[in-house]
Amino acid sequence: MKNVIVARILNEIADILEMENIRFKPRAYRRAARTVESLSKPIEEVYVEGKLKELSGIGESIAEKIAEIVETGSSIDRCVRDT
Repeated sequence: MKNVIVARILNEIADILEMENIRFKPRAYRRAARTVESLSKPIEEVYVEGKLKELSGIGESIAEKIAEIVETGSSIDRCVRDT
């Protein structure tokens, strides 16, 4: 999976959170998307190494979302349920 795809999904989650009028989380997801998109190596490698939370702007919750995206290719439906 390309970093650009993961970043796009994170931005889509941010869009959904904004539509739900949830504050602060959209900004965090967009920051994480920028971080993933700018990585010099594939996000899958970072995930396998267990280093997602070491990336700038990625905490426990977003790391879990990224793991889900890497494992399944999607996370949007879960995001809506979690909010």
